[in-house]
Amino acid sequence: MVLSFIAMSAEIAAQSHMNILAEKQNQVEKQISPELKDMLQHFDKEIYFTQNQGQWPEHVLYKADFALGQALVTQKGMIVGTFNPAALFAMEQQADSIELLLEDTSSAPPARIAINGHGWLLNFVNASPSMRISSHSPYNDVRNYFLGRDEKSYASNVRSYKEIWYNDVYDNVDVRYYPSATGELEYDIICHPGADLKKVAVQFDGIDKLRIDENRNLILSTTVGEIDLPAPVIYQQFNGVRKSIQGSYKLEANVLSFNVGTYDQTLPLIIDPIALRWATWITNNSTGDCHVHGICVDSSDGSIYTVSRVSGVGLITVNAFQNSSVGNMDIIVSKYQDPSSVGGAGVRVWQSYFGGSDYDNAYALEQGPDGNLYFTGITKSSNFPLLVGSAFSGSSIDKRSQSDYNIFVSKLNTAGNSVKSAVIGGNNIDLAFDIRTTNTGNVLVCGYTESTNLSSQFSGSGATNTNYGEADVLIFSVNSNLSTMNWMKNYGGSKDDKARIMLVDPSTNDIYTAGFTRSSNFPTVSPRQNSLGGDQSGFLQKLTSSGSTTWSSYFRSASGKTSIIQCMDFNSAKDKIIFGGLTDGLNSSNISSSGVYSSSISGGVDYFICRMATNQTFEYGTYLGGSAAEENLMGIKLDVNDDIFIFGYSSSTNFPVTADALQSSNNGYIDKTFSKLSANLSTLQYSTYYGGAKNEYDPIGERGIQHLNCKTYSVVTAESNNIPLTDGAITTNKSSSTSISEPGLIVWSNPPDLSANTISNSQNICSGNVPSNFTGSAGSYVLPDLSRNGTTSNHPYLAATVSFTWQMSTDSVNWTNVSGGTSQNLNGSSLGAINQKTHLRRIMTGSSCNQSDTISNVITVQVMSVTCAVGNHGSCSGGSNGSVIITPSGGTAPYTISGATTGLTAGTYSFTVTDDNGCTATCSVTINEPSLISSSYMVTACNSYTLPWGGVATSSGAYSHNYTASNGCDSVVTANVIINSSTTSSSTVDVCDSYTWNGNTYTTSGTYTYSTTNATGCDSTATLNLTIRYSTTSSSTVDVCDSYTWNSNTYTTSGTYTYSTTNAAGCDSTATLNLTIRNSSTSSSTVDVCDSYTWNGNTYTTSGTYTYSTLNAAGCDSTATLNLTIRYSTTSSTTVDVCDTYTWNGNTYTASGTYTYSTLNAAGCDSTA
Repeated sequence: MVLSFIAMSAEIAAQSHMNILAEKQNQVEKQISPELKDMLQHFDKEIYFTQNQGQWPEHVLYKADFALGQALVTQKGMIVGTFNPAALFAMEQQADSIELLLEDTSSAPPARIAINGHGWLLNFVNASPSMRISSHSPYNDVRNYFLGRDEKSYASNVRSYKEIWYNDVYDNVDVRYYPSATGELEYDIICHPGADLKKVAVQFDGIDKLRIDENRNLILSTTVGEIDLPAPVIYQQFNGVRKSIQGSYKLEANVLSFNVGTYDQTLPLIIDPIALRWATWITNNSTGDCHVHGICVDSSDGSIYTVSRVSGVGLITVNAFQNSSVGNMDIIVSKYQDPSSVGGAGVRVWQSYFGGSDYDNAYALEQGPDGNLYFTGITKSSNFPLLVGSAFSGSSIDKRSQSDYNIFVSKLNTAGNSVKSAVIGGNNIDLAFDIRTTNTGNVLVCGYTESTNLSSQFSGSGATNTNYGEADVLIFSVNSNLSTMNWMKNYGGSKDDKARIMLVDPSTNDIYTAGFTRSSNFPTVSPRQNSLGGDQSGFLQKLTSSGSTTWSSYFRSASGKTSIIQCMDFNSAKDKIIFGGLTDGLNSSNISSSGVYSSSISGGVDYFICRMATNQTFEYGTYLGGSAAEENLMGIKLDVNDDIFIFGYSSSTNFPVTADALQSSNNGYIDKTFSKLSANLSTLQYSTYYGGAKNEYDPIGERGIQHLNCKTYSVVTAESNNIPLTDGAITTNKSSSTSISEPGLIVWSNPPDLSANTISNSQNICSGNVPSNFTGSAGSYVLPDLSRNGTTSNHPYLAATVSFTWQMSTDSVNWTNVSGGTSQNLNGSSLGAINQKTHLRRIMTGSSCNQSDTISNVITVQVMSVTCAVGNHGSCSGGSNGSVIITPSGGTAPYTISGATTGLTAGTYSFTVTDDNGCTATCSVTINEPSLISSSYMVTACNSYTLPWGGVATSSGAYSHNYTASNGCDSVVTANVIINSSTTSSSTVDVCDSYTWNGNTYTTSGTYTYSTTNATGCDSTATLNLTIRYSTTSSSTVDVCDSYTWNSNTYTTSGTYTYSTTNAAGCDSTATLNLTIRNSSTSSSTVDVCDSYTWNGNTYTTSGTYTYSTLNAAGCDSTATLNLTIRYSTTSSTTVDVCDTYTWNGNTYTASGTYTYSTLNAAGCDSTA
């Protein structure tokens, strides 16, 4: 233990006792003053004290899992426990064994292992009745617990905290629990001024024997071994400087107290014990093994979802315990957001726990068109939860009553707090490996089954009650509500057949599935390869959206060899499938002899990658591996260029890596591998190991990789504590034992993020000039620092492949490429003379997925303009009192103007204006003066015009008048007068029905007038003498069969028909026929049957054409024709007299008798022998 004094004034310490009542569990959030917080030790480690919201028994307020142990926060005190390491290790090994057994054999899994351990209560003797519990330093992510069938134990949006405080354990004494420097559980005893240290005493309830050894360490004797707590270290802090205080343990009758030397009692004191040295934690805060199997990425916001399985150990108790329910597995779905910039922390948004009381394991994860997450796997829990939260409702398929292992299908909302599940299976093992969704919302699952009652369980689905071999392929479709089985197919040969991976074509919903078979009679349809080949081969199939087989083929191994197809993806056009897996040798027809990365297998077991058209046209096949074994292929994913990303695990020490690999060697026994092949499988564009000193491995998982927007997302299951992580990420240190696997999440960028794109400053130039040259940054990749178990190093250097494109625009919206602008820098001459404000930008582009960055600059062009306006014209002809106003704009003051702007005579003047930068602009203006002799105007009038100066003009002509203008100058004004006359007109019209004239429609005879203005603008009057005659109409209605003749026209369809002629008045006469035609009908059918056919009450035994007549529903003739072909059954008889036995049609007979054999003859009818 470490005992620490904190130097604070009594006044400040007293303030830290402010209490705020919390809403839950009598928590009191005690404020921590900045001075006290500065004294306390804080480490960049994580322990999750997760609040109990009903998912655990009521006495547990918070629960934390750590290295080989667990802590439970209770009102009585902290219960701490440790597990037997050997039992935990055995449980972890068994979890892997169960996965392998379910993958490769039909053997029953072993019995679950019971976990024993020892727990004790840190009981502070005679603690204050006012002791309260508070939580501090909340984590941002939340957790959801959906475990078992009891909905009362479900909990959503559960918060976790880094620290738990027991406040006021004694007067002025607090106890703080938090993660230590190594990630273990540690606690401080904080003694504020006025605390009585003699009262501080701890009883370890559940520990029968404690002792203090020669090194002053405290030794706890438990049923799983001794635990040593180091001697206390005691200190105070004065003005920010820590001072050690002498101290030691004191033990009386198993009650621990402290001997403390002289210290300043006006300052706080902290007692700080070091935590359990067996303690560790895994990413999901479990004390057992954790494997990650699947990943998906939301294309709408980039959120990352993973699905994992974790071994559970239940809750500890005080004293020795053996948890009989231990050994189960539960499922964790997690949501993350990767950082927006290189080196960021990223965000763990939430984690949701699922499962029942037995074995539950998830293998694949998919996001559906409705945005929800769909995942599938295996469950043995009879209380697997079916409906949790408010986002979903209604019942779902529930076969939890079926024995053995069943398949679960679950959907989870993106908030992680609502889930709906279906449990599907029969009377034996049923297991799912992959899940997909269609664009119609249906959910597809593939795997295998050993059940013999699926048809009984899912009547009408298409399933059978037959087990064709050891394990049969199982594929089924359920609706998105998980309530209806759309269809189910189970089939196979006489041995093991298992589907491992699927694809769904989004345009047709056709299904492609693949896996492996050991059967020589696996069902094939239009196969590319029709025989097994080796001991175990792959298979490939195409099914319709309803499960019907379009084609089914072996993918053959070499003689005596094995292969398995595990992963598959479409190319961008969805007309090719790229698939791969593991093999120790393929048939030569499945590996390209040249033109691919490797035509020869490198070692015992290699990855293989193949490309085949969806019509089974095989294109390429290559091996990829080292001289030892590639252990598992976890994922294949293509980018927008159809290049192929490959993720797996390998024990080879010479797995092919590229020069720019993150890690060029195998650091342990089994490491993760991450590779990229060109679309035609010819070039290994990138390849690296990824791992640490121990094993990185998972036996199951085909959906461990995703690709989106130039990023490839993958996972890793690692025992090593020194795998390469990015420095500053959410969690970079693994504190657990290297015998425990933990999941990791890795995001690869292809290409890496680019460095800042910069170009030189904006320029100011005069219009018509050429700008100077522009300088741009070179462009490089931004690479993160790596962290391996706390050791930081640089990412291996990667030379950037960068291209540049310079563009220009006058409005910053519409851009055009600058001719020749493809270099880092740009010559100003490439732009030419600039006459207006111009925007310039440079696009810096990376390689492969074409990530790019754009930076803009502005060329500010001094487009100076000037306007010349008349200030004053000359007042009289020949004067010199004119002036000009000159206004410059767009330039930089002061301005210089050429020439005088006042005292001007009549004429045109040009001016040049120069600004302070030397930019110039010109303008011109004309000075006018009044006419010396005369002015004139023109006027037009009707019939006459009254002159302004008196008199009337009645005819066109020029009328002049002399006067003195207001400016005192002589002037003559002349009126040029045009006299126009008014007009009249008349017209006579004789029409039928109506007549429209000048916008008015007339329907009766009469005389009408219209007044307007004529072409000269004078009055114009028109007269209309109108006579109206009228048209006539008639109609008739007829209802007949087939046709009707009217006015010499024959009609065969219903309708309204008209006939027009002229009446006695010479106007239109229109007749209308409303006709209804009812039609006779005919039909024809062709039938091909054996022996006889009965039709319309007659039985026919010979081929021929037959007719039948009656009336149809419309009351007209209906004639039916039957084209009948009769084929005939055959019989034959054979008499055989033999000794002992006789074999006939595959059956061996040992007794005399009459036997029959039925089949189909050449005509397709019964043939009985």
